[in-house]
Amino acid sequence: MGSYDENRVSNFSKRVVEVRDILQRFLSRLASGDVQGLKEMLAAEVVLVTDGGGEINALAEPVYGWEKVLRLIAKLYEVNRDVTSTSLRNVNGEPAILVERSQMRPGHASFFTMHCELDDSARMQRLHFVFAPSKLTALTPAS
Repeated sequence: MGSYDENRVSNFSKRVVEVRDILQRFLSRLASGDVQGLKEMLAAEVVLVTDGGGEINALAEPVYGWEKVLRLIAKLYEVNRDVTSTSLRNVNGEPAILVERSQMRPGHASFFTMHCELDDSARMQRLHFVFAPSKLTALTPAS
């Protein structure tokens, strides 16, 4: 049983490092406008989901496929680039991107997280944005 636990912890630690590296690369490519690089990071059937918890505007349905996901993320980043700051944080023991935005309209998230799940090829297969303030109470803004 000891080796099982050691392998499980070791694999979890490796995965945490891998996800953190991928999120950092994702942020770098997004900031530089490297659309091709972002495309290569996404699984073909990537899914983007949002959670507003009934408190903040969120998507009514998931977004499916790399083209739609990439178009949405790139457009939202470009529109909000000047009022957005990002940092990597550990949330519930796993890496996540913390996004902070100033000058947002009421009902729109100014503070939220993005988590991802990877497929077997280390491509992002699920992007999960948490907008609901009640679900982010343990986090504090970096600024």
